[in-house]
Formats: sequence, structure tokens, C-alpha cells
Amino acid sequence: MARRQASGGPRKGRGAPAGAAHASGGVHVARGAGRPSKADAYNLPTVWTKDGGRPPRERGGAHGVLRGVAGLVGGFFLLVGKGLAAFARAVAALVRRSRVAAVLLALVALLAVAAVADGALNAGKVYAGVHVGEVDLSGATEDEARALLEDAYAQRLAQGTVAVCADEATAAAAGGEADAPLLERPQVVQAAEEGRLWTADAASLEAELDADGLVADALAVGREDGGLWARLQAAFGGRDIPVRARYGAGALEAFAEKIDEAVGDPRVDFGVVVEEGVARVTEGHAGVMLDREAFSRALDGALLVPGGGVFVADAQPAPLRITQDAAQRTCDEVNALIAHGARFTVAGYAWDAAPADVGAWVTTRIEEAGEGYALMPAIDVPLAAGAIQAQAMKVLRDGLPNVSFVRDGDAVRVKTDGTGQMPLSEETAARFDEVLFGPARARLSAAVAAGDAEGAGTGAPSEVGQPVVEVTTQATPTSLTFDEALSRGLVEEISSYTTEYSDAESMANRRHNIHLAADLLSDSIVPANGGVWSFYETSGECNEEAGFLGAGVIIEGEHDDAVGGGICQVATTVFNAVYDSGFPVLRRYNHTLRLTNYPDGRDAAVNWPDLDLRWQNDCASDVLLRCSYTETTLTVTLYGVDPGYVVSTQTGDWQEGEAHKTKVECDESMAEGASYVEVAGVDGSSISVFRTVRDQAGNVLHEDEFASLYQPEAEVVVAGPGTKVVVGEETLVATPGQTMVSKGAAGSE
Repeated sequence: MARRQASGGPRKGRGAPAGAAHASGGVHVARGAGRPSKADAYNLPTVWTKDGGRPPRERGGAHGVLRGVAGLVGGFFLLVGKGLAAFARAVAALVRRSRVAAVLLALVALLAVAAVADGALNAGKVYAGVHVGEVDLSGATEDEARALLEDAYAQRLAQGTVAVCADEATAAAAGGEADAPLLERPQVVQAAEEGRLWTADAASLEAELDADGLVADALAVGREDGGLWARLQAAFGGRDIPVRARYGAGALEAFAEKIDEAVGDPRVDFGVVVEEGVARVTEGHAGVMLDREAFSRALDGALLVPGGGVFVADAQPAPLRITQDAAQRTCDEVNALIAHGARFTVAGYAWDAAPADVGAWVTTRIEEAGEGYALMPAIDVPLAAGAIQAQAMKVLRDGLPNVSFVRDGDAVRVKTDGTGQMPLSEETAARFDEVLFGPARARLSAAVAAGDAEGAGTGAPSEVGQPVVEVTTQATPTSLTFDEALSRGLVEEISSYTTEYSDAESMANRRHNIHLAADLLSDSIVPANGGVWSFYETSGECNEEAGFLGAGVIIEGEHDDAVGGGICQVATTVFNAVYDSGFPVLRRYNHTLRLTNYPDGRDAAVNWPDLDLRWQNDCASDVLLRCSYTETTLTVTLYGVDPGYVVSTQTGDWQEGEAHKTKVECDESMAEGASYVEVAGVDGSSISVFRTVRDQAGNVLHEDEFASLYQPEAEVVVAGPGTKVVVGEETLVATPGQTMVSKGAAGSE
């Protein structure tokens, strides 16, 4: 193909390969093939190709943005570089002109280097000179400081005791003799009995070393606490942080209140109570009492003294925090806000809570607001949640699944198939509290913070209509702990029964047996749809191998002593809980002797292996039997989905049975003619108790008769040798080594 020479003729570029030429034909100038001189550059030919060339590739919008950002960043760093260079030239010029400036700059540089080095060396460490009590934490890391404090104080605090005295004389006497532990010193015991001294230990005050707070305070010194100046002060003069404990709020308040009542006049702030749906102001007055913060710090020092500490209660004037006017303002807010009650909705249903219902849930609390205090109305969330849950469950219960119980080690879990919705009653109650009282609390707080303690500047309470709150629900979980299921209403108490016993020392073995049997039976599960519960299949034989002790029992109509005495009381308590639930009782035996400490005809006796107590769960969900006890009471409770059985009872009349016998036993240490009745005789008797169980619609499900036949209990007369005991028409003579038996009431001659 012919080539046309461009004007100017061919030229060789500088450094170009020999023979290279600029042409107007299909010749491309290779990139980097040679740089033309400035003169040559003006004569470079237009580069083109045979096909006329391709148009330049279009660049997208993102490419343009990136080029713009890159330009801005580059420009910024260019400006910074120019600024630093200008600053460096200025500093150099200043140094050349002034030696003082040079020295100052050197010092600044040195300090900067030192600061950087110091930061690296002391990062996360306590600065030198910082002490907590007697412990030097200089240079310690957070973990090291915590360990040092716990080693020094935790055990000492745990063993700490304190005596708070009404006056200096009592304090001097209490602390004067250290030959015995503080709480055991005679002078301390006497002063406590006389009401001049109050004692406590770390456990009763729920005291724990505030290690985390103390470590945080130590690390703050020289940093956010005082900066460099505080650090220098600590390094050269030391910085002491007093050691302190944290106390249970309730425990501390209860201890302080006891002392207030004796050495002061406790302050009572004006308050608000709601009765029958109407709020009113309660009386208040200023007082003289312990300052709680100062009291806590005094306890710190006393509890950390080896052997126990003693100090004098320092009661101070305690002005009112809530005046009558302030309480009246809160009272007005409450009355305005509960006047219309409230409406709750769930699953398309609604129910109304009357003003009296809402008022029963209202409580108040005192809160700091600015430099003052405000009396804040609030809903008692747990109390309201219980009522909301009960109502919501009436609506949702039919849609909830049946439940089963599963033992998980020492715990019990509740299982479901996950169908239905459960109310989140506490969440709903908390939301109701915010809807009803949230704006009022904000108004009261703002007024007090602004210096208007009585809230007069907030105007009259807002008139509101009936608040409407939707009950929050959630899908039923397939697995919950027992406590979760109980708190959410998935399971509930079906029935419960409590019996009592003596806490006398002579009854220690009986109490032991009752508690042991209760532990063996507790958390037993009765399967749904016909599952049967058996006392002995659950507890096993109550013998010595199982840990039972000898105690009083009834054997063949007489009081005796045998291993396991007391377990019949457990069986009786279970029987009555089941009786009240309406579940069918399959087997129950009465005692051979009549017992007056249970409802007539409603005792239950067990005796391995023949006499057992058995009952049946005839509802569609499992039932959990749980036992609890104190030193004087035993309670048996059945939990599950309440079948709603309605139980009614008719107790028949007592019927006379066999007359009691009389036994005469001879006591040779007694004189002839002397006698006494050791055991009063009781004639035999019988009684029947009739139970009718209905469903909620009133239909009779079953009628049960529990018949009890009690044997007579023999009268026991103890008499001296030769003493004649008249029994009806018979005369028995007390004879050594013999027991004389007859019938009838006893007399003597």
C-alpha cells in the first residue's frame, strides 16, 4: 500500500532506533520508543490508522468520582507537607535567631519523647505512689491490683464484725477488753440486750470488697483524675484511696433503721397511697437519723479492723425530701391518670381494669432530680404482671399446648410442642407503667430540677382518657425452666396443703424423717392421661439404710418408737393436696388411732410394704409434686396445667366404735394406793368423708367416699404395788411384773 509522506519530511527522534520514521500511513508510534525534542514536538504528525482509528474508551461515573477523591486526598497531603515544611523553616529561623528558643524547643521535644516513653511504659498500670489503704499499687496492672487488694482485704472483710454504740461510754466499754471475739464479749452482749449497742458481721450486711471500683479509682489517678498534676503529687507525696466495701442495699437499710429508732427520730417523707381507686397524701416529718453514706464509710473501717471494730452512731438532722405540697402534686397526677382505669387487649379480646384495680398496682419512689428530690408515681410491675397474666391466660389458655416435665439433674424443665401464644406479662406491665406515668415523671423531674420542688410550675395534671395497652405475646417455647414456665403462666399451682409439727429438741428425729421423706418425694412427676403416683414407689423403703431414724409411730393401736416415725405426716400432707386438686385417689389407709391434728377423716397412713398411698393424674398434662419445709411446717404443692376441677366436701358424723381398754402397770417405786393416768383412753370411732369433683361446667366427674375406722386407744394407769384400780364393775390390782387389762373407764381406791 502506498504511503504518503507527511509534511516536514521524515525525522529521527533522539534516541530512536535507526530507520524509525514518523509516517502518515498505518504506522503507530510506539510508547516509549523515543522522546522528541521540544523543537521536534511541534512537528509530530497526527497518528492515524487505515481504518480511521477507534474512538476513545468512555470512562464511567465511578471512575470520575475516584479520580476526584484521589485528587482531593493528594491535594490535602500536599498542603500538609507544605505547611510542615513552612513550619520547619520558621522554627529553624527562630532557632538561628534565639538560643532561648532553641533551649525551649529542646525541652519540649524532650518532654514529648518522655511522655511517649512514659505512656508506653505505664499503659494500663497504676502510677507510682498510689495506695489503697495499706496496699501499694504502684506499677500494678488492673489484674495485679485486683489480686493485691483481694489478698489483703477480702478474707479480713469476710471475717469482719462491728459494734455500733449509742454513746461514747458504751463504745469505750465495748472496745476496752479484747480477750474475746467482739460479738462474744460480755460487755457487748449486755449492751446489746439493753438496746445500747447493735452488732453485725459482713455476712449479715452482705458486704463484699469493692475491688473493681477501687482498681478503677487507682488507675484513674494521673489520668482522668487530676491529670499530670495529680500524678506528680502521687509520685512525690503519695495518693491514698480509702478501702471500701459494697453492701446489700436492703441489709444495710435494715441495720441502719434499727439504730435510727433508738438514737434518732427517723425521717418520714410525705407520700401517696391509693385506696379504693383514690390517691391521698400520707403524713411526713423531718427527723434525726444516720447519714447512709457516712454510715457505710464508718462500717468500712470497722469491718476491716482485725478482731472487729467499734464506733458511735452519729445521727444527723434529716430534712424532708418530699414536702406536703410536692406529695400533693404527685397525688393529683395519680388521681388524674387512674381515673379512667385501663383497657388491655390480647388476641382480639379486651378487658377493663377499673380505677380500683389500677390503683392497687400503684406505688411511689423517691428519686433525685437536679439538686432536689421528686416523688415519682409508678406501677408495681410484678404485682400488675400477675393480674395481667391471669386475665390474658383466660383468653390464651385454650390455644396453649399440654406440658410435660423432665428432670434435668437437680432441676426440672418444662417441655411443650411449641404451639400457641404466651403472654409476656412483665413486659406488658412495664409498658403500661411508661404509658400511664412516664410523662408525669418527666414533668415532676423537670420541675424539681428547675428549682420548683413542689412542681407548681408544671401546671395542672393532664386530662387523659382510658389508656389502651396490647398484651405482648410470644410463641410458646418448646423448652423452659420450671421457674420460667411458672412465671409466664404456662404451668401453675393446682393445689397445695400444709401441715405443722413441733420444733422441740425431743422431736429432732421425727423432723429429720419428715424432711428426708419430703426430699425423696419432691419433684416427682406424674405422667398425663392416667399416670399413677405411689408413695413407696417414689420414696423406696424408709429404713435405716436410707438414712431414717427412730421416732414415734402408731403400731397396732399403740404409740411406739420405730425407724421412720413421721413419714405418715408426709403421706397425710400429700393426700390432702391431692384431695383438694380433685385427682382420683386409688389407695389410702387411715391410722389405727384417731388423730386430732388433721381434718376429720383425712389422715393417711403408710407402712412398708402393705400400706401405700396411690393417686392418678387424669388430665392431659403431666403433674409435678414438689415438697418444701421449715422447722415447723411441711407443704406439698401440685403444679401443672390446672384442669379446673371444683371440689366439694361433706363430712359425716362420728360413729361410736369399740370401747377402750384399761391397762394397769405397777411402779414399785410408788406407795400402795398411789396412781396416775399416763395415757388417757379413747374409744374407737369411725367417720366417712364424701368428696364430689365437678368440671368447670358443673358436671360431676366422680364422687368418692373416704371411710376411716379408728381403733380404741387403751388407757394406761400407773400405780403402786397392791393399789386397787376400779374399772367399771372390775377391780384390777397393781402387781409387780404384770400388766392388768380390763375394759371401761378407770378409777382407783
